[in-house]
Amino acid sequence: MNNSQRKALTALPSTEQDWLCIIGRMPSWVQSSTLINPWRPAVCFIVDRRTDEVLYLGIGKHKDTLAQSVTRTLVNVMMADFSDEIRATAAVLHKPAPGKPASIEFTHDEVYQKLKPNLDAVGIRSTCAPHLGRITEIMRGMATSTGQQASPGILSTLQGDIFAVQRYFALVAAFHRAAPWKFVGNDHVIEVRYPPASDPFWVVVMGNGGEEFGIALYDSIDIINRLSQKNAPVLFRSVDHEAFALSFNLPFEGACFEDLDLIEQFGLPIDSDEAFPGLIRARTRSGKVELLQTTQQEAQRIIALVQVLPEFISSPVHMAAEDGYPKPAEATLLLPEDDSHGSIHLKFPPEGLAFRPPMHGDENEEDDDFNSDFPLDISPDDLMRALESLMGMSAKKKPKPTAGKPKSTKKSAKKPVKKLPKPKKK
Repeated sequence: MNNSQRKALTALPSTEQDWLCIIGRMPSWVQSSTLINPWRPAVCFIVDRRTDEVLYLGIGKHKDTLAQSVTRTLVNVMMADFSDEIRATAAVLHKPAPGKPASIEFTHDEVYQKLKPNLDAVGIRSTCAPHLGRITEIMRGMATSTGQQASPGILSTLQGDIFAVQRYFALVAAFHRAAPWKFVGNDHVIEVRYPPASDPFWVVVMGNGGEEFGIALYDSIDIINRLSQKNAPVLFRSVDHEAFALSFNLPFEGACFEDLDLIEQFGLPIDSDEAFPGLIRARTRSGKVELLQTTQQEAQRIIALVQVLPEFISSPVHMAAEDGYPKPAEATLLLPEDDSHGSIHLKFPPEGLAFRPPMHGDENEEDDDFNSDFPLDISPDDLMRALESLMGMSAKKKPKPTAGKPKSTKKSAKKPVKKLPKPKKK
């Protein structure tokens, strides 16, 4: 806010209104013909707290910070200056007369800290409170009115508990760094009881194939047995079922806006740009897939699993064995005191599995092809030197045949070539 704006606002009469300034991001991406990359504009709602009416909606311009967008919106609505802004960057829902409110409550702490000195200077009280549920409500309304599917995020799933949301993001980021998929494959199904005395569900860790990373949860082992059949892809599409997963393959562009706003506002941790933790529940009926709302129970299952699965899978006390294949294991592991159930029971392999997964003690069929004269591990440096040597040899010119003598047609005896050792499966 510059000096001229402060002077103009100081001279305005007070309306004795109490405003709520709701700050977030547009629930869609905007693409301009003059810019290559789309962006999500900042949005600022001015709500009369006494009547609960939305007075004004300001939309930020490209490269606007949240504070810049909010400042422009506040100045425009107090000055009742809608001549230029209404066409491109604002929507007046209830045209207010010129005047300044008695107080403004912000929903974004960083914006509040930047604007508070300016508001104090013009005689406006200011406070800050998250009002997260109100933001979500308005954002969903906007998405619905524009024909978009406003999928709820982890905040709605955890019933507005921002501290639980912060803990969720921290735990799944640590789980991604632990990368338990390096130790087990899709065949290594784990039976889970949470709480230990409850009915089981089954977990598959995804990622050993290097394509889809995360964990999939199943309430029926029959679905897992069907997936193991040769015609599984066709069968899986034709059978009505529900599936739930924590997937790290959901791009930011596919994430719900509620979660994106939380990440920006609270600095929630993500292990990398390719590791956004998306919770996905889907129902397949007659070959059609329908996205469903994730339940709080499912979110609590994920929060418990990401804390214990890395240890259960990678520790030699439980599943890990020297030959790279997991061994049978069963344990009840304690969870932190703030967990609603306190402990969780894990078992590998589960009862009722229609196939036997690769396990500790299985013979490695490829071991006979290994040559003991060569080391089992080849360092990257050795490999690069070998490649450079081969490239240098191929670049040399072959000697020309002696004049007057034809080229020899005698085939040289081939020397036996030793095979490089194949790496062991992990």
